[in-house]
Amino acid sequence: MQQLCSLTTDPQKLLMLQQALIMQVMTHNQVEAKRKQEEERKKEEEKRKQLEEEKEARRRAKEEEKMKLIAQKKAEAANAKEKAMEEKRLRMEEEKKQKLAEKARKAEEAEKLRKEEEERQRQEEIRIKAEEEKARELERKRQAQLREEEEKAAQLLEEEILLDEVSHSEAPIPVEMKSALEFFKKKEEPRMLTLLFVQEEGYMSMEVKKMSWFGGLGCSAPRFSPYPFYPPNLF
Repeated sequence: MQQLCSLTTDPQKLLMLQQALIMQVMTHNQVEAKRKQEEERKKEEEKRKQLEEEKEARRRAKEEEKMKLIAQKKAEAANAKEKAMEEKRLRMEEEKKQKLAEKARKAEEAEKLRKEEEERQRQEEIRIKAEEEKARELERKRQAQLREEEEKAAQLLEEEILLDEVSHSEAPIPVEMKSALEFFKKKEEPRMLTLLFVQEEGYMSMEVKKMSWFGGLGCSAPRFSPYPFYPPNLF
């Protein structure tokens, strides 16, 4: 102000200078205030930007953590699924092995039973053949014995007929011949009766078996003579 007074003494000019000075000071203050305001604004902007960046960083970190968790869960789920599939595959393979083993065991058991049955049938056939052979041998012996008995009976009959003829003739009977005839009659007659009884029993047994067998076939059994080994004139 003193400098302005020293420049002029004119009050009007002095007033104008004062106003100009005031305007200048006010402008400077405004500019300074505006500058400070701008600086404050910039600081606030930077702070806000920094906060946003930090917030974005936290969001990204959180998102990354979330993605990591999702990826981890997916990996765990994939591993669990793969493990379950592997366990299922192993279980199916084990079940398949067990089924094959069971099938092989049953086949082996069936083969064993088949062989045992074949062996049993073979032994049964051998036994039946042996019994049949034994029966045939007994039958051959019986037939041979019957033939022998028939021959002796026929011989005895001839000798009795001869003795009867001789007894009705006037010629004397030799003592030797008469003794022989008496001996044969005494010795062979009981055996002849026994032979007839055996033939009768054998015939009846054969008839029963034959009727049973033919009855099973639905037809009647043929009848035969019960005395096939003797001449009809004996009975």
